Amino acid sequence: MGLFETKNLTKNFGGLSAVRDLSFRLDENEIVGLIGPNGSGKTTVFNVICGVYQADGGQVVFRGREIGRKRPDEVVSLGIARTFQATRLFSERTVWQNAIHGRHVCTSAGVFQAVTAGRKGQQEEQESEKKTHEILGLLGLLPYRDHLAKNIPLGFQRRLAIAVALATDPKILLLDEPTVGMNPHETQEMMGLISRLRDWGMTVLLVEHDMKVVMGICQRVIVLNYGKKIAEGSPQEISNNREVIEAYLGKGAYA
Repeated sequence: MGLFETKNLTKNFGGLSAVRDLSFRLDENEIVGLIGPNGSGKTTVFNVICGVYQADGGQVVFRGREIGRKRPDEVVSLGIARTFQATRLFSERTVWQNAIHGRHVCTSAGVFQAVTAGRKGQQEEQESEKKTHEILGLLGLLPYRDHLAKNIPLGFQRRLAIAVALATDPKILLLDEPTVGMNPHETQEMMGLISRLRDWGMTVLLVEHDMKVVMGICQRVIVLNYGKKIAEGSPQEISNNREVIEAYLGKGAYA
């Protein structure tokens, strides 16, 4: 059994099947790409995993436990965190304040109340500060520590969104188009960063439209089309798959 799996996952919106009978697994310390044409159901899969939507069928299993009916905050507390295609930050707060905010799910007192919560709260505050400093260092954000989030470059805002997610101590990180809007240099740096996440013990599920990114850092790739899995395999296998090519480019493109 893998670290995580979906079993026959299905999500409908009215008469439309956004996700149909989807089964896949994630193993520890791997980067897996989830790709497909626009409207293929990728973000819906993320939303079902994270508890934003309730599945209409199938299971979401994490560490052998069914979590498909959990609330989003419960999913985060269990060890699954995500970023969003549109970066969601507290723009008027500093990089440090944004990152340490993610630690609230790891403390009993809450980060900002910890100082008044006695010895245990103070210990939690110190641990949160230590962990936040470590994460910002790993992501190259310490030079921006005291800058407002809205004032740092786009590439570093993307990094900060990852920092907030990492602050929750996840075992699985879901990244939704982390390189969208980036220039080639920023994209290359983000690829290196995501690759290092695996070295730090993270399992990553990556939604990304830039195929150079997917093929460059993923060990496996899962392909959706109209909510259904049409292929799964290594980047090389996926790049030569007839059904995948036709899903992106149309019938006859394989030839």
